Amino acid sequence: MNKLKLFSTLTLTALLPGVAFADQCAVLSEKQAKAAVAAISLTQRVGHLCEPCGEEPTEIGGPTFDEATESVGIRKWDGHSKRNQFEVLINDQPVDLAYTYVLMSTSTDNGAKNYVNLALLAGCDASGVTPVLKVGE
Repeated sequence: MNKLKLFSTLTLTALLPGVAFADQCAVLSEKQAKAAVAAISLTQRVGHLCEPCGEEPTEIGGPTFDEATESVGIRKWDGHSKRNQFEVLINDQPVDLAYTYVLMSTSTDNGAKNYVNLALLAGCDASGVTPVLKVGE
């Protein structure tokens, strides 16, 4: 019976690497949450893209990628951890910084917009995401 449990555990572990991307930077230290909020100004445009989920940067252009920032905040995460952990809210919705991009500049040459990954700005390690997306080239 122990061999069956070991085989099941190893099989499950081998299948989970693709799942490991979920919620990479949704729960943060207080320092990371404050850094993320400091990187966003009100009225700044934000976007959401989950590349590890299979979304493509070429699909950008929908209403979730040029969203106006009306409110930004931090709240204590209500999870099961005993540590002080926080989440960032944009427009009253919790976000995963790994899949959230902030408009940082617009090219004067071709009008392309440069969106920077918010996890990068907050110091949260995120895997499988593009650090800077150029939209509208």
